[in-house]
Amino acid sequence: MELVATIVDYVRNVSSARIVVAEGCGSPLYDPYRPYRKLGYVELADAKGIGLVDLNEAELLKLSDSRCRLYPQFMMPRVVMESFLISVPVLKRHSLAKVTLTMKNMMGCAPPSHYGGLVWKKSKFHKHLHRSIFEMNLYRTPDLTILDGSVGLARYHLGGPKCKPSVRKLVGGFDPVAVDSYGAGLLCLDWRKIKHIALAHSVLGNGEAQPVSSLDPKHNEQIA
Repeated sequence: MELVATIVDYVRNVSSARIVVAEGCGSPLYDPYRPYRKLGYVELADAKGIGLVDLNEAELLKLSDSRCRLYPQFMMPRVVMESFLISVPVLKRHSLAKVTLTMKNMMGCAPPSHYGGLVWKKSKFHKHLHRSIFEMNLYRTPDLTILDGSVGLARYHLGGPKCKPSVRKLVGGFDPVAVDSYGAGLLCLDWRKIKHIALAHSVLGNGEAQPVSSLDPKHNEQIA
């Protein structure tokens, strides 16, 4: 939450645009307002005058893209398509997708009314997960990513062990493929072996791009 608060403050200094924090959780047990309350986002919204949005219930647009085999048409929240989108994923391994970084993070935008299953709210994607992630990003990629690698999850999402030692890096970029390939490396994975990143390379961005620098969030030091 501290990282998001810092981003809000920065945006406020350079823009008069309305700011919202948006999430679309996949859990069948609750909506995003539970983590919003638990993690302090309700207080943040009140203090800074920003909005909180449940993407699972947002107004939708119907999109089409002939490059997509699985989803030649896709329903996407209007707010996602009509805003400058800053993605703030946490550095995590994932038991199905190998990693959860900025492209996988976009699955939170998918409405359960169209992509839900028997249990999870986004489980329609699971059968062809990597291709689904890639195709969803053909419709919309983040305009900017700030990847939170201050700690990191080392083995799997939903409660896996934390990285030891903590990764202690923030990674920012306008190219989602470059951010994800670098993030995979922070988790000791080869991005070329992660299918959705490999599919997106040279289509949505450059997986071989090298970072100029990264930031140690604890000590505010630039690291080459």
